[in-house]
Amino acid sequence: YLDYAVEENEKMRKLVIELLDYSKMEYQDEKSFRESVNISQCIEGISLEFEAMAFEKEVILTTDIQQDLIIAGNKEMLERMAETLLENAIRHTEAGKEVKIVLKKDEKKVRLSVENQGEAIPEEEQRRLFEKFYHVSSPEEGHYGLGLAIAQSIAAKHHTEITVISENGWNCFITDFPFLHGE
Repeated sequence: YLDYAVEENEKMRKLVIELLDYSKMEYQDEKSFRESVNISQCIEGISLEFEAMAFEKEVILTTDIQQDLIIAGNKEMLERMAETLLENAIRHTEAGKEVKIVLKKDEKKVRLSVENQGEAIPEEEQRRLFEKFYHVSSPEEGHYGLGLAIAQSIAAKHHTEITVISENGWNCFITDFPFLHGE
């Protein structure tokens, strides 16, 4: 019984933290979203943090990160968004399949793409993925459907959005940021 109580307490703690993070987005100072952030370093660090999770699930984690890309934003929030996208990608990928993190720039933008091999996400579900409390997995697994809503709020604060493309056995979550400077 004690193990069950501890587990339930941990789930409740996680839910409260997610709710607080979501509400915090509304009151975040706009100036904090205009700092110069080396998004390359952020994404590299996050990918290293999730190598153990991928290894445990027997998921192949690959990265293609262009170095020294600078965007305007809030480093902590951008890291939170990327962590959410990467955790979801690994969680929804079967053993032996691949998750890719790609960060590249073109003339005008920096594109972050978190991609995982898996079943196609139906179009109706794609539209709902970013709704608060919407989730594919059951809440008993400790996920309450707030992560992607928070990630989308973070993207909106950075004057962009997360889009989903699900085709050819890959689910891609893509975010484009205005490019400041770098390589």
